[in-house]
Order: sequence, then C-alpha cells, then structure tokens
Amino acid sequence: MDKTLRAVLAEGDREESLIALRDHLAELLEKASPRDASPLSRQITAIVEKLAEMKKPERSRVDELAHKRAARRSKSQAS
Repeated sequence: MDKTLRAVLAEGDREESLIALRDHLAELLEKASPRDASPLSRQITAIVEKLAEMKKPERSRVDELAHKRAARRSKSQAS
C-alpha cells in the first residue's frame, strides 16, 4: 500500500519526502492546464536538483587537499 504524501512528510525523512512530493507534483503535472504546467515543472526541477545534491558524495578535507596536491604535481610535471 502506498503511503499518502501527508504520511511520508510526517515521518520526517527529507529524501523520502522530496521523492513523494516529486511524484505527487508529477501526477498533478500530467493533468495540469498549460497555465499551471510551467510552475509545476519548475517545482519538480528544483526537487530533482535537491535530490541530486543529496546523492553527491561529500569530499572530506583530506580528499580535497590530496586532489589539490595531485593537480599541482601534474601541473609542475607538465612544465
């Protein structure tokens, strides 16, 4: 059984809430008038971007420094 949007939001899981909201808006978009389609599309796009940001692996400070060091080394070796 699918949960209602309200039930998913009440659980407090941010990612699941965004997914449920995305799906709900997609259903509305399918039935929307041309006037309502544009704002719904913008909202869906924003939600998809937030979901993508949540999936990005975070770089630790050590990883960032190692990346910069490697870039400097390859730059100096190319000279």
